[in-house]
Amino acid sequence: MELKELRGRSIAFGTNITLPLLFHNGAVPFAKTFLRRIKLHMKKESKADWGKTATLKATDNLIPCVRQAVKSEICVFDCSRAYGGAEQRLARALRDIPREKCFIITKIDDQSQFLGKVEECFEKSLKQLNTDYVDLLLLHWPVDYPKQEDERFNDSVPVFARSWKTMEKIYRSGRAKAIGVANFNIVHLELLKKYADVMPMADEFECHPLCIRKDLNEYCSKHNIQVFAYASLCSMDRRLLNENMKKIAAAHDKTIAQIILRWHMQRGRIPIFGTSRPERISEYANLTDFSLTDSELAEIDSQNINYRAFPDSEHCDFTKDIWLGWEKYKNWCP
Repeated sequence: MELKELRGRSIAFGTNITLPLLFHNGAVPFAKTFLRRIKLHMKKESKADWGKTATLKATDNLIPCVRQAVKSEICVFDCSRAYGGAEQRLARALRDIPREKCFIITKIDDQSQFLGKVEECFEKSLKQLNTDYVDLLLLHWPVDYPKQEDERFNDSVPVFARSWKTMEKIYRSGRAKAIGVANFNIVHLELLKKYADVMPMADEFECHPLCIRKDLNEYCSKHNIQVFAYASLCSMDRRLLNENMKKIAAAHDKTIAQIILRWHMQRGRIPIFGTSRPERISEYANLTDFSLTDSELAEIDSQNINYRAFPDSEHCDFTKDIWLGWEKYKNWCP
């Protein structure tokens, strides 16, 4: 299955952060994971933890959710080395599915970029996923050091550009059928142009009706970069449950979540959704028996308030925890 075949016809299941499998990793990893499970049992899970750290709910429901996604004819799965044991759990869930029937995405984590270990990171992903190739390999963030006041360092090659050269090597080897980026804004893509022989084929970034990212979407369309929209439902933020959205949903006898996913598809994006509830998945997959009108698409576009649920990569210090202080700028969107 090729990347170009997915456009406008597919949605993707996002695997989220989980603990590793307890067994098959050796005695020391077993002990560490077991202790982490105990600590999580003792801690009250918060919605704020979702997407930032492993939770028992995400861990224990990933495999059944992936299996339900397969039953619902969802074949695209989004993962990362930064998601703990998610790659290994995804492989477990898909072990009886022919490899060519699945489109697997994974990402190079930030630390591997800083250490210049992109190749090693990718090899770990292949091992965890129990495959000899991935369909799409992404750089998870545009990792770089903060701007230096000393002008001698201003023109140094960005960390993500050095990482990209290794990505090109992996692509040429055939072990990644396509390569791309995640959380890259226009400024990062323009900078990468100076160093790339192969431009990104995809960009995965936060996009939902409260943050439609018009300029970035148009840039990607112009440069033939496929958009994958994460946080595509914005956790069904209460601001999306308004009367206009309800009217569109009612007109098609669908839920608001379904019309949002369909909106992404008709705008040419591949929306990524996450859930720990298998019963939600068949609902989200039921999108092919209706289409939104131009006026309905425009109404959903009009929900935009530039609300960011996740950090903006232009304002992250990748030498520190990227979550640090992000609340200060989460409502600002380039």
